[in-house]
Amino acid sequence: MIIHHIGLAVTSKSEVNRFYETVLELTPDYQFRIEAPLARQIFSDSLQAVDVHMVKNETVALELFVHSDAQPPVLGHICFQVHNRRALVERARQGGYRVDVIPRENADLIFVFDHAQNRFEIKE
Repeated sequence: MIIHHIGLAVTSKSEVNRFYETVLELTPDYQFRIEAPLARQIFSDSLQAVDVHMVKNETVALELFVHSDAQPPVLGHICFQVHNRRALVERARQGGYRVDVIPRENADLIFVFDHAQNRFEIKE
């Protein structure tokens, strides 16, 4: 089994560009709209139409649902291994995104967050 894609809620279209493309360096693939009747069948009876943006690189694809009431996950997170963790952290800080560094004896834990508070653990 392989993961085809991971779906996340984001608070705005600008978040797709600012965080996912600029900070995580994912490439836009395509976008589409899920109309309200189907959105209600899949997710919630109260959901309206949702714009969806697919972003990816050679190893991961994210399906980003633009929804102004996106709720932050409590324990869930995605862990990315990157070639230059310091550069990613710098891009996140320059973009005004939250970066948590948790000192540990062997290696610090680093988490970056988009504005919907989706949590990304960053390893090198």
